[in-house]
Amino acid sequence: MTTEKTLPFTISEEDIKVLTEISGLVFEPNTSAWKTAFKNIGDTELKGLKYAIGITILFALVNYALVIAGIVKIFFFGGSEWKGFLLMLVIGTVSTVFAGYKSYNYLTVDIARILYEKFFHKIYQFASRMLVDEMTKQMQANNASFHFGDIFVYIGELCNGFKKFLPRFVIRLLEIKAGEEESDAFHKLAALKSNLDNGENEKAADAIFTYIDWSVKLQLEELLTLSWLRWLIPLTLILMLSLLAII
Repeated sequence: MTTEKTLPFTISEEDIKVLTEISGLVFEPNTSAWKTAFKNIGDTELKGLKYAIGITILFALVNYALVIAGIVKIFFFGGSEWKGFLLMLVIGTVSTVFAGYKSYNYLTVDIARILYEKFFHKIYQFASRMLVDEMTKQMQANNASFHFGDIFVYIGELCNGFKKFLPRFVIRLLEIKAGEEESDAFHKLAALKSNLDNGENEKAADAIFTYIDWSVKLQLEELLTLSWLRWLIPLTLILMLSLLAII
């Protein structure tokens, strides 16, 4: 799939306004991007926030409990390995900060997931029709050729329009990427050119949206994971307990 741009797409502020109204997104002047995101999430359960806070607190409690145990051992039970204790302190701090960073990333992906399900699903569905209309108009007027990459260019421009109001990192998670050519979504997209040539605009818009929907959901599913805990927890405990034993 090529990403060559062949059609000059621009997303106007009016386009963003129309899509915003259709989706139900609410923007307020002079409001921070993160506050806007949380306001639109509303009462929807944000599991990522619970996980982010819980995991970070868990790592902090366990690591610094072991650090305190190291202090007690040195001052009251004859421990003398200060280098080992300092290494414990470093490892405990690093693992806690790393867990906090990964948890923050998980929270960001969860926010992107909710915004997609509540708003951007509708935005992309309507934008697919806008894109087909624009493709048809420009191809007829300029005798231009269509490339699959035009879809990525258009959605990229669309996402740029929302980066003024919502966190940039969250919006980047909602941009589409080139996917597996064996996927059902890609096979449906492969018929897009013939749909456009035959004036089957509804089918063309449906094919584009199917691909966008598949691409975004796949990306979010791959990123919405806590699998890193499987190696970080045992590794941290082994190192911390081993150092505590030799202090």
